[in-house]
Amino acid sequence: MIVKRQGMLLPLFFIFLASLPVRIVWVLYSPPPYYDEVEFILLARSLSKGGGYELSFGTWQSAIPPLLPFMLSCAFKAFGESQILAHLTCILASSLSVITIYFLAKMMYDDKIAFLAAAFTAFNPIHITLASTILSENLFVFLSPLFIMAILKANRPKWAFSISILFALLFITRYTAIYLGIFIFIWMCLVRRKELMELIRSPYTYLGVIVAALILMPWFLIGQHYYGGPLEAAVVYSSMQGPYESLSDLMMFATASASSLVAFPLFLIPAFVVGLKNHKWRTLLILWIASSMFFSAMREPLVRTSAMVAVTYMLRYNFISFPAFAITTGGGLCNWLRGDRTKRARLLIIIMFSVNIASSVYVPYYIRYIRNQVVMTNSYRETSAYLAAHSEPDEYVITNAPPFIAYYSRRSCLEVPGNLSGLMELLSERRSSFVVISFFDYQTDGPPPSYMTQMVEDGYFRLEYALNTSGRPTVYIFRALGVRD
Repeated sequence: MIVKRQGMLLPLFFIFLASLPVRIVWVLYSPPPYYDEVEFILLARSLSKGGGYELSFGTWQSAIPPLLPFMLSCAFKAFGESQILAHLTCILASSLSVITIYFLAKMMYDDKIAFLAAAFTAFNPIHITLASTILSENLFVFLSPLFIMAILKANRPKWAFSISILFALLFITRYTAIYLGIFIFIWMCLVRRKELMELIRSPYTYLGVIVAALILMPWFLIGQHYYGGPLEAAVVYSSMQGPYESLSDLMMFATASASSLVAFPLFLIPAFVVGLKNHKWRTLLILWIASSMFFSAMREPLVRTSAMVAVTYMLRYNFISFPAFAITTGGGLCNWLRGDRTKRARLLIIIMFSVNIASSVYVPYYIRYIRNQVVMTNSYRETSAYLAAHSEPDEYVITNAPPFIAYYSRRSCLEVPGNLSGLMELLSERRSSFVVISFFDYQTDGPPPSYMTQMVEDGYFRLEYALNTSGRPTVYIFRALGVRD
């Protein structure tokens, strides 16, 4: 038995090892972080230095669940702050999901399907690409198979005890864990009512709830203090961000959902289709995928701006259901290897396969594109070098791009007010000499203020210099000269 178990685990170990270099190669050239990644690093930086859970511009940040920033802060304390270290932490979580998906698939089916699901996870281009990002999705996909495993083994005391704890960890990784919990509850009501009742009656369940409450209590107290309710931030940031105001907005959502569904299994989409045939756990897997598509994507307002943005964000938000795709695809591959082919689905498979090729090419290159913002990165670095040389470490910078200026300059930032009088009041209240205005629309918290002309003409401000790209200013740096009457 020991030899047999070793024989099953050894290939998994090699797949795990192989998954690491294909992910690491994406970050060897030290790509510039984009908006969300900067926020995670800033939070981790603050925690590692004993500061509050804040983004270096004056407010606590309950919008971002704390587990990933906390893990990054531990890595920073142990090895020193580094963007590469943050990437490697996420890559490790991504590669470990190969193992958790393997054991979930093994619990649901057998070793062969589990091995194929693990291999699919290790070498899937979407999984590899997102692993190079400093985002909580990587940690979520590592933890969620453990949560589903606990649900499937809920009749055993240790698993019943761990359900609430794992859900708490998922919740402080991404608020969309709420949707995962809802779909699991619906699924158990439909097909596992007996197990659900046993779980409700088990004392181990309530012991787990107590431990989970202790994990969540600090976060709930922060939410109560800063948002007026323990779950206020979670409700706000897991809800739909505004209604769809037109049919075109709704169609954009539907198109992006369909595109992301096709893109996930990539070149193995035919195996995914076949894998749903006579699938023992088909209801569970379909509910998992459908709930993630509907709830996670509908809350993102950026999917309404363009088809490119829509598909990219939908892929990212639907990534939380990746284990379901991997297991279904593993089942389909196993069916094919056993000679079970679906002839009637041939045309559908060809169409989906063709769309899939386009998606698999598009996504990695698009993510490379949004990372390779050399002009923006150089501008912020040059701006930050000037600020570091001409300002005190405890001095605030007022800017419409606080995450990036704070990240590169290591200065605390405040957001530019909406009017000039508000700016003057902020300058008088806070220790600040500099106002930095960025023109990179998608990498700022707001557009350049309309009162910039007044600032240029006002004797209270001096334009230090403008950083130009092809003759167009990208960043202005103003110095406040003194107290105005």
